[in-house]
Order: sequence, then structure tokens, then C-alpha cells
Amino acid sequence: MREPWVEARYAEVRASFLTWLRRVLLPGRFPGLQFPEALSEVEDEVMLAERVKEWTQTWREEGLEQGREQGLEQGREQGLEQGLAAERRMLLRLIGRRFGAGTAEAAEPLLARIARPEPFESVGEWVIDCREAEDFLARLQTLLA
Repeated sequence: MREPWVEARYAEVRASFLTWLRRVLLPGRFPGLQFPEALSEVEDEVMLAERVKEWTQTWREEGLEQGREQGLEQGREQGLEQGLAAERRMLLRLIGRRFGAGTAEAAEPLLARIARPEPFESVGEWVIDCREAEDFLARLQTLLA
């Protein structure tokens, strides 16, 4: 139980804090929700006691959702990078078998510049179609120009 002198002494601070909650914190966290200006201190206390748990749960859920979205995005990016790296390794092996290690070494930095999977299909066909290493490397350089 509170002493009356404590309540009187801190009434202005309480009122300022509750005004800040209604005007700054709550509208910023819950856009679109209306918070009445004139509530009694008892109503404010009851509202706060009931809502703090709801807000905490809402914030936790928002944080989890953001974390999931970021995790999925990172997973997609890592999956794409891993897929591109695997395709590069496979193409380098094929280039080396078809044209020799020197051509594979020359092609490696060029393949590293390819940032999406679609061009790899054409590059793989060039390994088969090109008779000379120079023709293959010229096509690869043209692709990247």
C-alpha cells in the first residue's frame, strides 16, 4: 500500500510518464491505435498492467518473424552461392578435361565473375561445342563483357 505523501510527491512525474507513454511510445509501437488522452491514474495503471504482457508477446513475435525472414533470406543467399560454387567446380573439371589445365586456370577467374546460375548452361554447351580453347575463352569473355 502506498503512502499518501509518496503519491502526492510523484503525481506530476507519474502524469508526465503516462503522457509520454500515450503520446510517444505507444503510438510509435502501435501505429493506428488510438490511446485516450484522459484516463484516470487507476485506469492507466490497469491498462499498463494488462498491456505490458501483450506488448512483450507482440514484440517477441515480431522479433521472431524478423529473425525467420532474415534466416530464410540468408539461407537462400548461401544456397545460391553454394550452388554457383558447385557449378563452377564442375565446369572447371570439364574445361580441364576438354582443353587442359591451362585453359581451366584461365577460365577460373572468369567463371568467378558469374553471379547467377543461368549462364552456366551456355558455358557447359561451349565446352562441348568449341573445338579450340581460344574459341571457348573468347565466348566466355564475350559473355562477361
